[in-house]
Amino acid sequence: MNITGTFQHTYSTFRRLTMAALGKARFAMWVSGSGILLLLLTTDTGKDSPWMYAMPLVIVFPELIAFLTWRQQQQILAEPVHYVLNETELHTRAAQAESRLAWAGLTWVKVTKHGWLLKTGAMQAVLPRAAFSPEDQATIDAFLATAPVKVKS
Repeated sequence: MNITGTFQHTYSTFRRLTMAALGKARFAMWVSGSGILLLLLTTDTGKDSPWMYAMPLVIVFPELIAFLTWRQQQQILAEPVHYVLNETELHTRAAQAESRLAWAGLTWVKVTKHGWLLKTGAMQAVLPRAAFSPEDQATIDAFLATAPVKVKS
């Protein structure tokens, strides 16, 4: 297997991949923040509470994380990112950065409709589906299904 793909990240695609990485935590933050804010708005004790000002931050925190991460990596992602997958590793090459991720080092893989989230220890890497043709996507899915890692969906 030797699969190559190229992808030009935009804020929209970067945000979708980031939100997929947050998973259910994003929805939980939105619901809990909205619920507490609603509770504070409907009670007299909450009107002067400092929590009143903190809850909107909880609600928009995932979006803020996505935006700030994009701003930080915007220079690296200004040029198309090249992905090369083979039997032993994923090689990612951008304009100012290059990385290699050995399949043997993966802890788990989460499959989403926008990409694959690859977890190695404390780090997560995102592999966008849009970088590959549908045939290559099916090959990657089959390869990850047979790889000795836990596949989440």
